[in-house]
Amino acid sequence: MLIHPKDAREKESPRAARLTEIVMQEATALIWQLRNIHVIQHDNDLLKTPMVMEIQNQFLFRLSKCLELDLTLIDKAKFRKKPLLKTTVLETWQDTTDVNKPPDDWTKVSGVLVGMGRSM
Repeated sequence: MLIHPKDAREKESPRAARLTEIVMQEATALIWQLRNIHVIQHDNDLLKTPMVMEIQNQFLFRLSKCLELDLTLIDKAKFRKKPLLKTTVLETWQDTTDVNKPPDDWTKVSGVLVGMGRSM
């Protein structure tokens, strides 16, 4: 990976790197999908360009699906041999969930979504 996120102590953070990789992959896939729809289905019609809010919603939907997949992959009953570590999921998605004062282990809270926060 070309980007190496660092924590507060300037050490490389593998969990932040994992989230960065997920975000980059999903952003790239969404850009490609939107481009194809615009060129193929809408014949490059500028009047049919998606609105910013629509693009943001699609991006957050994609990230929420990635979070759902991670939450599924930590299930030891389903993935006996190689489940994803719960700590990996908790550390990867830390500070991205849309839960008011999330508990230390929010992996069992239903309906957890990736939120935009106040910075966007």
